[in-house]
Amino acid sequence: MANTSIDLCEIGFHVFLAKTIIEVTRVFLMVALV
Repeated sequence: MANTSIDLCEIGFHVFLAKTIIEVTRVFLMVALV
């Protein structure tokens, strides 16, 4: 169970990180285009 919990936490963290990077990139592109 411990290993599964750690894996889920890592996956969730990476998903959150990916979404954050995508949002920042989108905002940066919008600002750059304008």
